[in-house]
Amino acid sequence: MKIQFMKYSILFLANYIVLQFFSGCMIAQTKRAETVQQNLLDGTSWHVDGVPFQDKSRDKYTLTEYDALEFGNWGHTITFEEKTFSSHYSAPCGNDCFTSVYGEYYFTEQYKIKVKVTQIHRSGFCEQKSEELNQDMGYYILNKKENGWELTRAN
Repeated sequence: MKIQFMKYSILFLANYIVLQFFSGCMIAQTKRAETVQQNLLDGTSWHVDGVPFQDKSRDKYTLTEYDALEFGNWGHTITFEEKTFSSHYSAPCGNDCFTSVYGEYYFTEQYKIKVKVTQIHRSGFCEQKSEELNQDMGYYILNKKENGWELTRAN
């Protein structure tokens, strides 16, 4: 009887140790996933130095603070929602090419995003026509600056 009790006790202890090990691993994975999924851009709007993600030849974009209610905020802007973005161009006069870019993004690491463009809409005096796309634009690293962010293409 004592031997059988000892066998069960050892078996119970071994199962307990294995269970504790795997639950610790699961908690660590959950914390890592929460860190990756923290969205630093959700619900924000920025001035951007040029048409963002219009083509793959550009490696860097600078996002600076933007007040949508301030009159005279001409130029390129980008707005990020939870998983999507949209960019627009405005000018004080109407004789220009007005380009808007729409797409999706997601964080792969805390300061790294993957970008996909779904549509480029052009109106006004444009040389190119609007496009429906599904183009992977690659990965970008977010670098915090004093008054915004710098997005740099990751290699």
